[in-house]
Amino acid sequence: LRLAFPDAGIYYKIGNHEERLENWLNLKAPEWIGTEEFELKMLLRFGENRVKLVESMEIAMFGNFYLAHGHEFKGAGGVYPARSVYDKVRKSIGIGHFHRMTEFQAVEIDGTVHRAYSFGCGCEKHPDYLPYNNWTHGFGHIRFNEDGSFIVKSIPVENGIALE
Repeated sequence: LRLAFPDAGIYYKIGNHEERLENWLNLKAPEWIGTEEFELKMLLRFGENRVKLVESMEIAMFGNFYLAHGHEFKGAGGVYPARSVYDKVRKSIGIGHFHRMTEFQAVEIDGTVHRAYSFGCGCEKHPDYLPYNNWTHGFGHIRFNEDGSFIVKSIPVENGIALE
């Protein structure tokens, strides 16, 4: 990412999968907890690549848009993850975690528009532990403007090709 976007702000959000490293260390090698060599930001060389870490259960805010992994919202997956998460926060938000692309828009009585997005996944769509599912490959491209506004494009991926 840094090579492709040399001047962009890059953020890495800790989700449930990254939490597994710390859980494994707690279980198998507690003496390594707190050592710099086993911190994710060191393993993935965030410092030299100017990547900012967003901790687990922390929700990042960029202007008028929130970004979360999605595991912060227990039980929000359901049929329509974007709507489920919006119902919990009542703000514009983008999430991953649920492995499906959905969008939702709501307009408040004063005309304020909120949009919520779940962006799909980049993982194996039919893993052994859940071979039958409705996961979709995809990602979100978000442009943040100086005035706090934003433009979001949900981009599906089929057969390894982004469909724009």
